[in-house]
Amino acid sequence: MALGVLSRLADRGVAVPQEVSVVGFDNLLYAAVCAPPLTTVAMPMEAGGRVAVDLLLARTGAADGFDDDSYRELTTHLIVRATTTTVNPTAAAAPDATPRTPGKGQLDNATSA
Repeated sequence: MALGVLSRLADRGVAVPQEVSVVGFDNLLYAAVCAPPLTTVAMPMEAGGRVAVDLLLARTGAADGFDDDSYRELTTHLIVRATTTTVNPTAAAAPDATPRTPGKGQLDNATSA
């Protein structure tokens, strides 16, 4: 999804991260090699798969002694690359800043990607 957002922003001439920051999830292989490299949240995919299967088995009654209502938390970490930047509060609040507005038909196209 985030890679598609990067592509659509580039098509519209929106500078990433100067005008908008983009963050993905799952740390896909392409995140590190796309232009610009995508900031992403990484999670242990194998552990996530195990938890999902355990919960599914508990709901079907196939797992003995497994509480399907229990809370599961997986450790994630942020991999900062080139699609994010810090926010300058002074610049963000500048009264003379002109907001970007999509051209005719662009808003509908942007949300359907």
